[in-house]
Parts: sequence; structure tokens; C-alpha cells
Amino acid sequence: MIWAAWILTIIFGISCIGIIINFSPNVKQTPLNKTPQNNLQEEINYWESQVKIDPKNPLFLSNLAYNYEKSEKLNLAVKYYTEALKYDPKYTFSMYHLAEVYLLQNKFKEAEGFLIKALRIEPKNSEYYLALSYLYYKKKNFKYAKDKIQKLIEINPGNIKAYEILALIAIESGDKKEAQKQFKTALEIAKAEKNTLEIVKLEQNLKILGEKTKKEPKKIKK
Repeated sequence: MIWAAWILTIIFGISCIGIIINFSPNVKQTPLNKTPQNNLQEEINYWESQVKIDPKNPLFLSNLAYNYEKSEKLNLAVKYYTEALKYDPKYTFSMYHLAEVYLLQNKFKEAEGFLIKALRIEPKNSEYYLALSYLYYKKKNFKYAKDKIQKLIEINPGNIKAYEILALIAIESGDKKEAQKQFKTALEIAKAEKNTLEIVKLEQNLKILGEKTKKEPKKIKK
């Protein structure tokens, strides 16, 4: 199904992993990530210097790992997220982002373990459920993926990505009508939020599926 591949690209990007990259987790103890200039190498240098001052500080270690992750130096990101968890085993930011890196590396077992641990600490965090649902989607365990999405929707019914994953599962199952239904739901949410980027992507998806969308009478504000 060529159209399915196109839709996957539109939703999640060329690499098909944008759903993890674009997460905006609402987690406790989020690193400050504030440095003199917005330059990745300078950020890395800054947090390396902080780690040298206090090598057991999970906040500093996580900030360093986070910037390595953004720089696509995934092995170093794993190293420092793991170090952060060594000194604070309940540090959910590191758990979540370590799972994110493992997902990027297709290490599903490791990613699943850290996401489940994070959920035990923060059972109402919808982003953890979103990550787990995507993980199970990637593994083609659609039953588990749907289960996590339903829990996510109970917590955050306006999560656009949840309906996009449900649409992708429908596509993989050959259910075009269900896929259209889920994309329509996501589109309604995006329009209510005036989320221009998501509106454009979702309308493209529906066009690929052969569903015409109604044009808005007024231009959507960016």
C-alpha cells in the first residue's frame, strides 16, 4: 500500500520516528537546558563542565545526555541518562528520554522497560502512554497499542497523535474507513486548536485516502 507509506511519512517524518522526537513530555524534574547560547556544541560543553563540578548530579547528567540526544550522539546520550538514573533511580525525565533513544535504536525491550517504570511513578502521564502505544505499533502488537491509546485518551482526549496512531493501525489492518474516521477526529482537534501544521498534514492524509475535506471559510491563524 503506497498510500500507507506516504501517510506514515507525512505524520512522522522521513525517518518515521517523529512521534518520539516531537514529544513534549510533561514530566517532573525537567532539566533546565539553559545555556549562554543556543548552540548544541556549546550546550554540550557547558553541561560537561557542570558534570565535572558535580558528577553525581542527575539534573546535570540528564542535561548533558539530552543535548547529546539532540546532536544524534545516541550512545553518549544512553551513557549519561543511565548515569543520571544511577544517582536518582526515580528520575522520570531520564527514564522517558532513555526510552526515546532506545526507540530510535529499535531496542524495543529496553524502551518498554523504562516507559513502564516511568508510568509506575507517574501513572497519569499521557506522553508515556503515547510512547508505549507507538512502541507497540512499531512491533505490530496492535492490541497492546490500542489499549495504551485508550488509556491515553482517558487522560488527554485532545491528543492528536493518539488518533494518528489509531489511523495507522487501521491502515496496517486494511481498514481504510476506520483510518479516515481517526484522521477526521484528529483534524477536528487540530482545527479547534488552530494548529496549522497538523491541519495541513491531516488534510493531506485524508486526500491520500481519497477523502475530500471542507475548506475553512476563514484563514486559520498561525
